[in-house]
Amino acid sequence: MPITDFMIKCSKELRCSLTKGKMSKRNICNMRKANRFSALFLGVILACVSCKKEEGDLGLLVQPQEDRLNIVVSDTSTIRAFTILEDSLRSDEYLVDLLGSYVDPTFGLTSASIYTQIRMESEVVDFTSVSGSVAETIVDSIYLYLDLNGNYGTLDPQTFEVYRITEDLYLDSSYYSNSVLTNDGIDLVEVGAGTIVPDPFNFSTVDGDLINPVLKIKLANTLGDALVAESGGGNLADNAAFTDWFKGLYIRVSNTSQSSGEGSILYLDLLNSYSRMSMYYRYTFPGEEDTLKFNFNINTSCARFNSADHDYTGTVIESQLLDTTQGDETIYLQCMSGVKSKITLPFLRELPDSIVVNKAELVLPYDYFETDPYFPHVQLYLLGIDDEGASYFLEDFFEGETLYGGVRDNSNKEFRFNLVKHVNNVLTGVKSNNGLFLISTSAMVSANRTIINGINSTNKNKMKIIFTYTKL
Repeated sequence: MPITDFMIKCSKELRCSLTKGKMSKRNICNMRKANRFSALFLGVILACVSCKKEEGDLGLLVQPQEDRLNIVVSDTSTIRAFTILEDSLRSDEYLVDLLGSYVDPTFGLTSASIYTQIRMESEVVDFTSVSGSVAETIVDSIYLYLDLNGNYGTLDPQTFEVYRITEDLYLDSSYYSNSVLTNDGIDLVEVGAGTIVPDPFNFSTVDGDLINPVLKIKLANTLGDALVAESGGGNLADNAAFTDWFKGLYIRVSNTSQSSGEGSILYLDLLNSYSRMSMYYRYTFPGEEDTLKFNFNINTSCARFNSADHDYTGTVIESQLLDTTQGDETIYLQCMSGVKSKITLPFLRELPDSIVVNKAELVLPYDYFETDPYFPHVQLYLLGIDDEGASYFLEDFFEGETLYGGVRDNSNKEFRFNLVKHVNNVLTGVKSNNGLFLISTSAMVSANRTIINGINSTNKNKMKIIFTYTKL
């Protein structure tokens, strides 16, 4: 079964408290005996009686103090890592929808589009009747509003296109990042109105009111005319009939002149009440010349999904997909069904016999500068790989992020995972040593990407695994 992007996170807190007693007097003989203890032993004792323990040292906390004399720390174990393509990901009915494109200097071109149904705000609609009298209806304008919550990249102009879907969308069906539906090929955006500079940071004005930031796309009045022409017919009788006739919208961008470092993926909330298609119209019937509005809403009854596309042609990603040895320098991760990485510990079973692994920390330094608009993921996941090649959550994951890790450390510019349970499972034969998948979290609701330093990176900080174990 594929692992989805949403999951319940477990969280446990590790607490320790040591009672302090008063030191009794020692005689001179005992003092002389005390001098025989080595400095190493004294250091271990001082560490053991400290009132504060570092988070994540679960394996060390449960060890008898006398065993700590046999603790060994090693960070020389071999790691193999390389970048691979991510599988298609389920992308329907998420709370965030993605739209737009950008050209990453490292990852190349990434784009996202939306397929969605729209529904009438009320049923049995007739745009040509005024108090029972037939009147001529004039469509003044029609707009598509999309609630805008943020972006990934830079806010450059983008050219938006809207098409009418000609294939049925179903709310109870599953759609994926590579799913495609047919459309009629006619761009519904008014000529010259499609190029827009998105602004997710300032209020928008709609119908004279200041509202949340929205992407406001002006559609051609011919779409409104087509809707008006259905008045009195069965296609506007109710929403079931309407969605059967008007199957939905395909929203995309066409940024053919976008250069490296330009563009962004927009984060949209299609379930927000401001996300809708609004038609403004008026009657020529005497006394009824005020402009009216009718909304076609996007709501929880609408089937919708995201489609994503990546072009790695001529990039370092393409090179590494063809030559996995390049992962020794860097590995890559990207949301929206882009790329993930595979990490293996080929010599894990060659750890010394008769040991208990107390801690196994995989340290993944990331490459990022503050001026870079393409900031790394907030969190990553490590998944195990079974004998059939399917992924599964490691037992360590269910200890919660405090112990398991995976959260971006901005101070040290790294991700760190504690895999102690998984490592012990491999050593005892409970799990096979098939490697690990390093994947993006929130993979279809964000556009982040991350560059990880490999084991032979030219950067100072390199990928490594630190084993802390006790000799029995």
